[in-house]
Amino acid sequence: MTGTVRLLARLGGVLLTLGLVTSTSVAGAPRPKSHHPAYLEPWMLVFVLLASEHLIRYGVVAGWKPLLLLGIAAMIKEQAFFVLPFVAAALWVAAPRGGRGRIVLAESAASAPFIVYLIVRRSAGIARTLSA
Repeated sequence: MTGTVRLLARLGGVLLTLGLVTSTSVAGAPRPKSHHPAYLEPWMLVFVLLASEHLIRYGVVAGWKPLLLLGIAAMIKEQAFFVLPFVAAALWVAAPRGGRGRIVLAESAASAPFIVYLIVRRSAGIARTLSA
């Protein structure tokens, strides 16, 4: 299997586990109905680790894939958003001039959902604060 196929297979497994897609087992038995993930924050770490693995294995080649994986992680848990600029900067420095456009496009696509969420939350007057 090529690296891209493996990455897509892993992503499909994650989506199946999260319950975002449905499937049947190899024996044909349906998935249990009680499968409702209640705590998604560990999945942020899964996507960050997948992005890290891709960077270590493939480097700058297809450097846009780790950025999109980090964008998915940021949609699950906000803290992953702060990793995006550092990874994008490292890819920008290492990429040849012709490949930098994809990095900018992937960074924009990965950070857009978080930025829109932040703007909507602030315009609605929602503030997360700690109260005693």
